[in-house]
Amino acid sequence: MKELYEKMINEAMAAQKADVTVISENRYNDFKIADAKPYADAVANMTVLDGQAETVINLHKNSVKTHFETLSSLTETVRPEDDPFVEHYQTPPILEILCEEDGAFADSVDKFIQAIADNEALVAKESIRRYGGFYGPTCVVDFALMPGSTSNVVNQILAKTDGIPVEHKQAILAAKSWGMNTSYAVGDAFANALEAGATAAEATEAEIAALQNIYKDPIEAQGQLMDDADHSSFDVRKYMLTYKKEMTATVKAAMDDGVFYGNILTVPAYCVGDIAHYIAQST
Repeated sequence: MKELYEKMINEAMAAQKADVTVISENRYNDFKIADAKPYADAVANMTVLDGQAETVINLHKNSVKTHFETLSSLTETVRPEDDPFVEHYQTPPILEILCEEDGAFADSVDKFIQAIADNEALVAKESIRRYGGFYGPTCVVDFALMPGSTSNVVNQILAKTDGIPVEHKQAILAAKSWGMNTSYAVGDAFANALEAGATAAEATEAEIAALQNIYKDPIEAQGQLMDDADHSSFDVRKYMLTYKKEMTATVKAAMDDGVFYGNILTVPAYCVGDIAHYIAQST
């Protein structure tokens, strides 16, 4: 056990040192994707000891590898305006893989999508509260189940929905909390529709459709969100489709090994992107 703990600490510190070194050397310079290679190398050197599941470690290793290589093939850098979204491109493909490989899970996701429409009053209430500032300042990266967060709305709907296994409910919630399935935050479609002249009822319909879409068609939903945000650093759809193709075998191995879907959906590939965050924010 001591050997395992020491290995985990050493690998974590190696990745952290790679981050800190790159940031120190490149602060105030233009960020290049290649600058993140020391971090990618540190993750690639992670090993498996007794007591650790290789399929779990490979989720992280292969995700970071795929993330780095795919970004490198598409662009040399990321605009500061596009940088906040770098961590939202991994979960949509993973969610699609799980649904394609497990029909029972796909059925649960479909039931949840229908449940969003069935909870029209809840969606309307939370959207109106968000629009009116009831919760005060909120953030699109709302991991926690705080009132007003997208995760909280998802959790409320799941709690009222029958016919979905608990472990599937947990995975569906994980996808939008720590998993960050797309960059969508509850209330955005509602607010835009209302400002465009729609009634509150019509705006609620738009909000329901937006929430359903991020689970119904995750990759395209994120692509549409980035189109609306004028993202231009790289082809986000090509990134997600490539990531999906390269990660399918790794995800299937984890599924076959019994890894909890909520953990699969929260693969932290975006750690590489965080180097871009630090450097972009310090220029």
